[in-house]
Amino acid sequence: MKITINNQHQDFIATQVASGKYANADEVVDLAVHLFAKLQGEYQDWIEETRAKVDEGIAELERGEGLDGEMVMKRFQDQFRQA
Repeated sequence: MKITINNQHQDFIATQVASGKYANADEVVDLAVHLFAKLQGEYQDWIEETRAKVDEGIAELERGEGLDGEMVMKRFQDQFRQA
């Protein structure tokens, strides 16, 4: 696979190698790909957790366990005024 890297990214990679933290550009790119894969996995986990929380909230509302939004906002406003 051939990849073209723009000048800004080339400069960043060169700076990282020059810092002595990495032996060559391949190490920098390998780490970048590894971190991207990790981020994608964490994002997917967050999506699944958020969907579960939304489903739970919908179920609570369907059971009548929700709070009236206007009443909650009035409480917040009252607390804010008292503070």
